[in-house]
Amino acid sequence: MSEIRPPLARRALPWVLGAAFLVAILIAIYSMIGMRELAIDHERDRLQAFVVDQIASWEDALLNDLGDQLEAAALVPEQARLRQARLRK
Repeated sequence: MSEIRPPLARRALPWVLGAAFLVAILIAIYSMIGMRELAIDHERDRLQAFVVDQIASWEDALLNDLGDQLEAAALVPEQARLRQARLRK
């Protein structure tokens, strides 16, 4: 009589290949998620640097304008009230 073997023992190669394929898929998914997170972090850092540079340039422009206004007010004291009102707006 022939001996009865379980289905897993009779067809072990498809199960092993299926498990290897599943492991390869899991590795690929993990790598894709890691690359996605890396790209998001890189873009976040780039945008943050851009915003910091923009704010610094705006602050420099405002401080230069304020310095010009203060110099003008110091040179012409009669127009100091007008310049103060313009600065308050």
